[in-house]
Amino acid sequence: MKIHLTILFLFSIFSTASAQTPTVQDCLGAIPIVSSIYYEANAYSGTGNYVHEIDPTLSCLQSGEKNDVWYRFTTVASGTWGFNLTPNNITDDYDWAVFDITGTSCAAIDTNPALQVSCNYSGVPGVTGPNGQPGGQSEPLFQVTAGHTYVINVSQFSSSVNGYTITFINSPLMFLGNYIDGTVYIDNDSDCVQSASDPATRTALVSVDSGAFYIIPDSAGHYSAYVDSGTYTLNVIPRKYYLQTCPVAVPYYTINFPGVGNSSSNDFAVRPAGAINDLAIDLELFGTSGGNTYITLFYHNYGTTVLNGSVHLDYDSILNFSGGTLIPDSIYGKSLVWNFNNLQPGGFGNVMSYFFKTLPDTNPVKFYATINPYLNDTTPADNFDSLIVNYGYPFDPNGKTVEPAGIIDTTQMLTYTIRFQNTGTDTANNVILKDMLDTNLDVSSLNIISFSHSCNYLLNNNQLEFYYYGIYLPDSNVNEPASHGFVKYSIKQKPNLPDGTQIKNYASIFFDANAPIATNTVTDTVAYTSTAIPLLQSSDNMLLIYPNPSDGDFNISLKGYHDFPGRFILTDALGRIIYDKKFEKSDNAAIKAKQIANGIYFTSF
Repeated sequence: MKIHLTILFLFSIFSTASAQTPTVQDCLGAIPIVSSIYYEANAYSGTGNYVHEIDPTLSCLQSGEKNDVWYRFTTVASGTWGFNLTPNNITDDYDWAVFDITGTSCAAIDTNPALQVSCNYSGVPGVTGPNGQPGGQSEPLFQVTAGHTYVINVSQFSSSVNGYTITFINSPLMFLGNYIDGTVYIDNDSDCVQSASDPATRTALVSVDSGAFYIIPDSAGHYSAYVDSGTYTLNVIPRKYYLQTCPVAVPYYTINFPGVGNSSSNDFAVRPAGAINDLAIDLELFGTSGGNTYITLFYHNYGTTVLNGSVHLDYDSILNFSGGTLIPDSIYGKSLVWNFNNLQPGGFGNVMSYFFKTLPDTNPVKFYATINPYLNDTTPADNFDSLIVNYGYPFDPNGKTVEPAGIIDTTQMLTYTIRFQNTGTDTANNVILKDMLDTNLDVSSLNIISFSHSCNYLLNNNQLEFYYYGIYLPDSNVNEPASHGFVKYSIKQKPNLPDGTQIKNYASIFFDANAPIATNTVTDTVAYTSTAIPLLQSSDNMLLIYPNPSDGDFNISLKGYHDFPGRFILTDALGRIIYDKKFEKSDNAAIKAKQIANGIYFTSF
């Protein structure tokens, strides 16, 4: 009788466990991979509803599952595959295993060691994965087979609260669910059919499920993404100066995928809102080496008309022009001119120039750029740009900056720049930048301002990715000026962010199959002003900061507000607060900060 009761009891436990709803911490609830990068802000805790899915005596995971999560994917082609797992806290120890469950089930993992195709349980913290890198925490890339289904278990041995970023290598081999794609084009003949007279365009974002995520069309107007099973709504968000024209009856598409392995192609048409001229120019520092300075001019036709014009660059008197990627059409003293013709709407140009100093001092040098024509330009302010290069300022070749940096108000647009340099020992054939946008940013407002080399860029959820395939970036030992690259973009904050909200951002830089390089993290903090001060609207009230440049001691004068309390904040280019002082009265205040290193700083008051 005891034996009978015991058997019934064990059967009851098994039946209850089997009826549990699987979560992402169970193999049956594994997250379907629909992107080439996954960011987890926080670590998982526990092991889900199905325990003992991995036998530690049959797997290299000697602790079995521990604070784990599962992923799954099916390959569309055979080839070499892998991933990098980068902890948010680089001292955390993450472990992982990959299983091929083709023709079987998750339950077989616990009993069949042959299903495990790669695994690591090294105990070494930091970046790990089947990435082909040296070190005990890495494993070789391995072969995947077309049509096979794989699951990945990621476990955290450290029991930390910090998550990770997992980036897949050769992700095109992965069949990421269902495929959606289409073309965005300019419908010049208004018939909702793309013809030879209707050029493709990337002057729009494709929104999935009302902004659940966005897709950026490529230079051929083509957009694409992989999604899991389910019902999706697609609509287009035209860029500035454009309107949607097709589809007409219902301005969106509804797609239903009952399973995986399906596809759906849907085109969108836009048209110009009128004949609008809008040119823009951007000056960007590539780098400095000794007395050499490398800068790039990037010009863009944001308007709707085809334009002819010229780009002008004036440079400091202590500099000499030593060459670049494009010979100037004209040179007048310290002024260079490049002409352009038939610059199409959405078209752009890029010129990299090299200069060397004629005097061995460390004083800043200045550059000024103009793009013509600026008369009748809708936004003439962005037809001009300037750049100050400070030779005593530290420069990270693989880093990130934000403008404005530090304390910002709720209306300010943020401009991010990611710089990269090949400091290795061989040419980098491909470079990939992966940027997880802060959730406090309005992804639909993203605008790519400039870049050093032609690239494809993708936006999936808040994951912004830049692909420089075939860039062949030389290493700095062979060609220092050409070893640099960058991309620059602007984006708005989400509306009505609470006072004190922090907006953080960093990027990961991949050179070929090497482990990613994480940039510095830049931080902005939203701050409200308790009393609205119409400083710039009234000629009677004026903010003066002098002298500028300064040797560290300077004055602040706020004319017209004798008794208004204030706070002065000085931040560097990385958004770090260098100086912070409060004042009871703001009519005139003296700042003494000679201890601050030479450099370019931003003020908030």
